[in-house]
Amino acid sequence: MSMNPFREPLAILLELRTASKERFSALVQEFGFSLLSFEQVPADAFGELLATLRSQESIRRSDAWELVHVLPANWHMVSQEQQAALRPVLVEAFGRVSESTGAMVISEILGEFCCDDEALQQFASTFPARLRPNSGARSL
Repeated sequence: MSMNPFREPLAILLELRTASKERFSALVQEFGFSLLSFEQVPADAFGELLATLRSQESIRRSDAWELVHVLPANWHMVSQEQQAALRPVLVEAFGRVSESTGAMVISEILGEFCCDDEALQQFASTFPARLRPNSGARSL
């Protein structure tokens, strides 16, 4: 019998896809707690996390930021290979979130954990041309 009082992370993520607004927050919290019994984010759960973040329907939810917000607290559990796979998905998600809180959380993760020239280039490419700073501002 398992000592883990939580369901498997994959089961929780699968339920998140169709969760009501009322249930979503509780599931995100359960997902975060479920990771505590692992040294690394399980591969199956990580794959589902990526699929969820890639899903237009999932990332456009007004509460999608809550799922993304689980990542910084558990970053030590995200392997280097997982980090490499996650970065472009986060960059893409940044351009598709429906509200500013999600964009802020994603930009904080990218700035704190994925801050290198490649990430900056990927991140900058998601902005529409009208939002990019002009050449004068870039020289500041």
